[in-house]
Amino acid sequence: MARGRRQCVLLVLSSSLCLSLLAVLHVLQKQNAHDMAAVKVPAAVRLLSYQPPGNGWNNQRIALENALVLAKLLNRTLVVHPLSPHELGAKLKAGHQSGYEAYNLLNESDLLPLKHFMDLQQMALLVPVIEVNTSHGRFRADYSRLTWRNVCHSSGFGYWVDQPPGMAAEVLLLSKQKFTPNVIWKQKCPEEQRRSERDPSPILRFVTEFAADQSEMLYFEQGTLFGIQIRFTALEMARTAQEWVLRYVQYNKEVWQRVGLVGKRLGTYNAVQMSKITHGFQPFKDAGFNIYFAEDFPDVLDFTYVPTSVRMDLLGVHEQCICQRAGKFVASPASTFDAFIRRQRGEVKMKDGLMMDTLHSCWIGHHI
Repeated sequence: MARGRRQCVLLVLSSSLCLSLLAVLHVLQKQNAHDMAAVKVPAAVRLLSYQPPGNGWNNQRIALENALVLAKLLNRTLVVHPLSPHELGAKLKAGHQSGYEAYNLLNESDLLPLKHFMDLQQMALLVPVIEVNTSHGRFRADYSRLTWRNVCHSSGFGYWVDQPPGMAAEVLLLSKQKFTPNVIWKQKCPEEQRRSERDPSPILRFVTEFAADQSEMLYFEQGTLFGIQIRFTALEMARTAQEWVLRYVQYNKEVWQRVGLVGKRLGTYNAVQMSKITHGFQPFKDAGFNIYFAEDFPDVLDFTYVPTSVRMDLLGVHEQCICQRAGKFVASPASTFDAFIRRQRGEVKMKDGLMMDTLHSCWIGHHI
């Protein structure tokens, strides 16, 4: 097991183990040559992008999901960025304050374009999508001729609200909002730091502030789209935003083909987060379970076509999907890896038709 990476154990009842050998699925994805130095954006196109927060994929995914919602609300084309390896990023992070700084140190050869595991065509049904396959420094240089507006709003100081309240009931709800600052993120956004020193009350920023902005690139800095909430004044709009994320942020068919083959070999199975195993695996064996790890399927889960640095991260994506399809799943608390699995399984707290805690688009009525 790789250090610092979440992993699921597959517990398969002996009586239901599928022993048939299946044809090996080996998907080779070709990387399209794309000269980012020649980027030309039509004058009428307005873009929205973000600084990936680094760290694990699920932190990066949350930033992507928030960016997708904002791009839809602001009618902008979404520019998405490659996955960075968790382990290598953690090593580079030493001596740096933030995961995003480590992300920016990575070379293009260490990154994995999202097309290798995300369904970008599905995402593009909601908003136009441009995929960046380069390092972040190269991305900024390639798009430097555009007019940029940089935005820094940290969950250490506040949250987003979709629009100023209109009705009296919305005004009342907004006046009663509760907010717990993320202390770690108080290191971000110098202007907000200075403002908070003068006035410690939460900083609210409205998405509609950017509705008429004519900047060609609206860019969210310092990884701040990870972890920050977008609170909606209308309950129905909050439901709609959650539906955008659930419907349009999907893993691609190649991922699900591999997961399907693993599932056929396993038959009926349950999955458990390894950190929940405190007394070894013998009790499970004594109860009649066979125990598998995703690495036990090297012919199906073959990622030799991607950079070595990101293979374990891509394996983690597949482990999430395997756990998602398990009969039962035992999760760990306070894990974005597990939270995504529970969300996809529908095993989350619901209130007023909204998922609580596992999605960052929410209703102001739930924060009073």
